[in-house]
Amino acid sequence: MLPCLVVPAGELFGEGERIAGSQRLAHHFMGYGSGKTSFVGHGVGLELDEIPVLTRDAKVCLKPGMVLAVEPKFTFPGLGVVGVEDNFVVTESGCEQLTGALYTIEVSG
Repeated sequence: MLPCLVVPAGELFGEGERIAGSQRLAHHFMGYGSGKTSFVGHGVGLELDEIPVLTRDAKVCLKPGMVLAVEPKFTFPGLGVVGVEDNFVVTESGCEQLTGALYTIEVSG
């Protein structure tokens, strides 16, 4: 399981931007140019997409027991889009990854 800290829902988007920027991918994070999407994830429950919606301006307080789908994407014009989706449950001490994916990146060309 990957450790992470519970933060207000709106801060998750900003954290994704910060991480993308540290890897020089900020211009590609969640789209490109005017085609950027405004959310990086959402709640999971009885419906496929539920509140909270993880946008930059989300004011929802994350509480233990909430399940979230976090789905960052990177768009590379002329090449394509790369996206992943992982599910997390909010706990008293942070969150726990429910999906077991480990990621490696290979660049060819």
